Amino acid sequence: MMNSRLSLLGPRALLSALLCLGATSADACPPGTIFSAYNGNGICAYIGQGKKKAVQCSHMVNSCPAGTTHEHKKSGDTADYCCPVVVQTCDDQCAPLKTAVSPATEAARVYSNCISLCTGRGSQICPDGRRVGIRAKC
Repeated sequence: MMNSRLSLLGPRALLSALLCLGATSADACPPGTIFSAYNGNGICAYIGQGKKKAVQCSHMVNSCPAGTTHEHKKSGDTADYCCPVVVQTCDDQCAPLKTAVSPATEAARVYSNCISLCTGRGSQICPDGRRVGIRAKC
């Protein structure tokens, strides 16, 4: 009887440990999310909801800015990403581009592309004015 209890406790303890390790590996993503990257697209996805995106991550250039954390997978897509530490609306996430980019026409284009990428809908506008799919190259 005692051995059967221990044998049941072992898998449960192992499962609990694995779940805890999985949760701690995504500490930098907002609570309730986990980092995922595939084919150049990094996101923090809601745990247990497939690829439902909580935040869009960007490719790291030198270092990550304040309010973001450095994320990296050990296999598959091994690029370095900067991910926001809080879930924001797409407008909150993209709004700084309106003033950080110039001229105003370029700021509007980059902001529009950011919204499209964030929502996963629409298209992106290339610098030459062509419209292409969200993840297509200009």
